[in-house]
Amino acid sequence: MKSLKKTLALVAVLAMATTSLVGCGDSSSDDSGSDTTTTTSAAADGGDDATADDGDDATADGGDDTSDGGDTVEASLPSDGTNFVINSWNDEFLGMVKNYYCDNGEFGYDNGGPVQTGATYDESSNTITFANGVTCAIDSDYLIKPSDGGAYQTNLDQILSSSGDLGDMFLAEADYALKYINNDSATVALTEVGISESEFANQYEYTIQVGTSKTDGSIKGSSWQAAPGLFLYRPSLAESLLGVTDEEAMQEKVKDWDTFIATAQEVNTASNGKVKLVQGIQDVWQVFRTNRTTSWIDGTTLAVTSEIEDFMDIAYQLTNDESGDLTVGVNQWTNGWNSCISDSVSEASAKTMGSFFSTWGIQWTMVSNCGGEEGEEGSTYGDWRAIEGPSAYYWGGTWIVVPPTCDNADIAKDIIEFFTINTESMQWYAQNSSDYCNNDIAITNIIDSGYSFDFLGGQDHYSLFQEQVKNIDVSLMTGYDQTINSAFIEAVNSYCYDGTSKEDAISSFKSAVADQISGITVE
Repeated sequence: MKSLKKTLALVAVLAMATTSLVGCGDSSSDDSGSDTTTTTSAAADGGDDATADDGDDATADGGDDTSDGGDTVEASLPSDGTNFVINSWNDEFLGMVKNYYCDNGEFGYDNGGPVQTGATYDESSNTITFANGVTCAIDSDYLIKPSDGGAYQTNLDQILSSSGDLGDMFLAEADYALKYINNDSATVALTEVGISESEFANQYEYTIQVGTSKTDGSIKGSSWQAAPGLFLYRPSLAESLLGVTDEEAMQEKVKDWDTFIATAQEVNTASNGKVKLVQGIQDVWQVFRTNRTTSWIDGTTLAVTSEIEDFMDIAYQLTNDESGDLTVGVNQWTNGWNSCISDSVSEASAKTMGSFFSTWGIQWTMVSNCGGEEGEEGSTYGDWRAIEGPSAYYWGGTWIVVPPTCDNADIAKDIIEFFTINTESMQWYAQNSSDYCNNDIAITNIIDSGYSFDFLGGQDHYSLFQEQVKNIDVSLMTGYDQTINSAFIEAVNSYCYDGTSKEDAISSFKSAVADQISGITVE
């Protein structure tokens, strides 16, 4: 784990950029990682001080200290609110708070969790009550605006342009997090709720970079997960269609994009079109886009470089091969995209042999759409393995941010520390959700305990993720990536499936960006 000082030195790189899904993974280890009971500070005892002793090296060497802290800072935001308000696009985080943070949750302190918070959830009133008596009445204080069509961002922007009251906490995804982290009207430095920057020392470096404001270099967002990606494939199909019997041999079959396309042709031919190597071109884009050398925005100008045309060529090769579409031909998050992971392919033309996914997608999307438990008819549970694929990449991730309107700084601090800083609670969460927590010490502890995941046939994919996360580069990320990526994929689909020329597709893409984003020059 690189030091925080080195991380902050790289903020200059971030300054060059302008920057779902409820957990369903099974517990992959019976080891909670600790026999120690920890009580979180702010909400549990009403204090304002940070939880840790001074010193940057307390946990950097992989020791047992789980305070994960350093310098003490005083909160500057108030802690006198009567209700705790959270803005999100779905109820994933709500489930985490209820199940892990609340002492009486399924994985809370009362049910084996290592950290006592004093918070409880009452099902009859659908209310969370924090240790200091403040409540979050879920029906009125946990505000959900779905992200479809950018509606969640639109809602946040409308609030900012009117009352500005974004409550006590809101969530932001990787594709637009910088839009709010770089806006002082939307987010504050986490030191303002009493979290010192030295407390982030165990987090993965790229997640700190994303959470760092390019305007003043302060850390304004903290993520509970890291999201490196892998290529998942079905070993039974690899053996029957490609003669491949181990992960090393399969990696050779997808080691770069030329080889990937050749293997996609081989799979299609060998299966008579009943099996495809990958679900769709959107999935390929998730990998390709994070390996570009140029950002979507050059200064204030939309940058359509030769790399963009290179991807369009790859997409066209995959969808317009002489033997037919080499992909299942489905868009992400559709029923067909989900169902082709199983053998039932109820709403898809073929089943997929492979799938690109980052950490969260394996347990929340693949497990829930594989067709059932291991051994059930049509289920692919247990018939998946993970390898690197054509290149390292990342996909997604969620950052917790605090708006200036927060009047429950003590609770905000405690929740952020519980899910994104405290090694014990983060390790417990990872073990029981199969998510990949944003804490290198916790992940190392889990790997060293003999981690394996039955969905992947007992494979330890955390070790692969731990290697991949070192290669993540977010220097090209912008605050408008979600909007631009959506417009681009729509244009690529038109080129690949509707007979639109490449030139017309690019022109249409540029027009869509110009219409949807003000302040960007489109040439």
